Amino acid sequence: MTSVDHRLLRRRTLRALERGLLAREEVCDASHELARAADTFGAALSSACPVCHQPSLREVAFAFGRGLPPQGQVVGGLLQEEQLTSVEGVRLFRVEVCLECRWNFLLEERGQAAPS
Repeated sequence: MTSVDHRLLRRRTLRALERGLLAREEVCDASHELARAADTFGAALSSACPVCHQPSLREVAFAFGRGLPPQGQVVGGLLQEEQLTSVEGVRLFRVEVCLECRWNFLLEERGQAAPS
């Protein structure tokens, strides 16, 4: 299983925001669907939002791959992460979302390559 961690890019993005190189609207742009998924299925994080400093930060995961809808499937509810760990061709994406200001950032990608 491959894994890509995007936390270094997250720190770089937040530094650019602090320095005024990015506008808040550029990073606080979570769609209504993403915010709703984070509110319904996301796990509350113990840290505050890095942008608005409110305690409304959630982490939500989405799965993409064979047998799943083209737009992906929220992990949680009927689809659990444990079911995906050994399935070839399924990718899991973890996203951090603030329910207050709509900050969102892809934290991690994991999954198995599709068979060739």
